[in-house]
Amino acid sequence: MNSEAIILVADDDPFIRNLHKTIFNDPRYSLHFASNGFETLTVAKQVIPDVILLDVMMPDMNGLEVCKRIRKDPVLTTVPIILITVLDDQESQLAGLKAGADDFISKPFNSQILKARVDTTIHLNRYKSLLAERQKFNWVIKILPDGIIILDCDLNIVLMNPPMLDLMAIKDETEFLGQPIISLFNPPQGLQLVQQCQKILIGKSQIERGQAMLQVTNSQKRYVEIVAGHFSWQDKPSILLIFHDISDLKRVEQSHKETEENFRILAEKSPNMIFINVHGRVLYANEQCETQMGYTREEYYAPSFDFLNLIAPQDRERIKSNFERHLQGEEMQPYEYSLVTRDNRILDVLITTRLITFKGERAILGIITDITSLKRTEMDLLQSLKEKDLLLSEIQHRVKNNLQLIMSLLRIQSRKTDEEKTQMMFQECQNRVMS
Repeated sequence: MNSEAIILVADDDPFIRNLHKTIFNDPRYSLHFASNGFETLTVAKQVIPDVILLDVMMPDMNGLEVCKRIRKDPVLTTVPIILITVLDDQESQLAGLKAGADDFISKPFNSQILKARVDTTIHLNRYKSLLAERQKFNWVIKILPDGIIILDCDLNIVLMNPPMLDLMAIKDETEFLGQPIISLFNPPQGLQLVQQCQKILIGKSQIERGQAMLQVTNSQKRYVEIVAGHFSWQDKPSILLIFHDISDLKRVEQSHKETEENFRILAEKSPNMIFINVHGRVLYANEQCETQMGYTREEYYAPSFDFLNLIAPQDRERIKSNFERHLQGEEMQPYEYSLVTRDNRILDVLITTRLITFKGERAILGIITDITSLKRTEMDLLQSLKEKDLLLSEIQHRVKNNLQLIMSLLRIQSRKTDEEKTQMMFQECQNRVMS
């Protein structure tokens, strides 16, 4: 036996209990004793024996009743029971079998035969348990979605489950059985996995994790996450490898990286200031943010940097409120405000913001357009229009005064003549002036 066997001796006779101590006086056995039926049930639950040597004739509760109760107990139901009895007739043996006994020994018994029967019973029960566990294990690894490989102590493949065959795009594991695990990977990654497995085998590590690219038979690339741990296979130290396919995740990550790189290229070439703000911190600022505002990216990215200090005092509360509303999901239309540069110049800007996810967090992407020159041109135009209005008003005033003077002269002249024709001519002139 590979480990200490726990034997529970249930007998009310002290002489028999001492006899068992003598028979099983061996480091391979651990003996526990009970002197009646109720004590037998209690001790059995405490120690979970490998075998119970149960006397049939005991006080309080006989061995057959104890046997029946053990078989009904979900924890003890598989424990082997050898009935020891002075009754060797067929009827008694049949009653014992019906109660759930595995074997019989008649009193008086031969110690060597008893020891051999006990060893055989323990071996058979352990084999049955091992077989049951092996069947459970085989069932589990078949239904697991992840690939499983078991390696022997030389790191050669001894088992591959169906999902692993699918991952490798093969139909039969036999072509890989006996092959070194390093053959499934490119040399650097294979060597790294071998080193991790060796650390586990010599006890320097319990579990090792990593990522690698499998050399799949159909020439496809399969990125996998690998968990390696110590395992016992056929009573020998082995390595259990669990392979989780992360190919789709890698493709998504690569797509994100390409998208991010394209964004950075476009952002760096943009004539506008572009930034990303997460929880009030600037996590990205393009080159124009440095050029136009006078701050370096290291200063922008510092945890102590307060972006609100870039905003003109009269606009700070409005910007803060707009950012908070935007983070709560409210769409914001482009709006204008003023920035203060490092050298205290005022920039009139137009900002457009969008909610994005940046490094797994909700963030604000801002695009700022400098409209300072445009605003100045607009002010100059307004001033020019105002001056033109004043000039036109002055011209109109002077023309009006001159026309009034002409009207007065025409009225005076018309009073100085009595000729109807001349008076009509003056009246016509007055009407034209009035029009």
